[in-house]
Amino acid sequence: MNQLMVLTTAAELRAIVSDEVSKAIERAQRTAGECIGIDGMAARYGVHRRTIENWIRRSDKLPPRRAGRKWLLRDVLEWERHNEVPN
Repeated sequence: MNQLMVLTTAAELRAIVSDEVSKAIERAQRTAGECIGIDGMAARYGVHRRTIENWIRRSDKLPPRRAGRKWLLRDVLEWERHNEVPN
């Protein structure tokens, strides 16, 4: 198998990481106002929609929903940062 070695300076590496972090923040800000429903949450966690409905019944398992019975994606992302995804 061929191997390739890439050499970079610490400053170049910091610039690369900073650029990727900036892109990730921009993506998150663009999607922050989007809503996600039960089917979207099921797809996000790789479970059936009825599993999400069961988690909703156990009220403390998911972030609170907004009007229209959907979650704001930014609320979901914030909740995921501080909580373990139910199983």
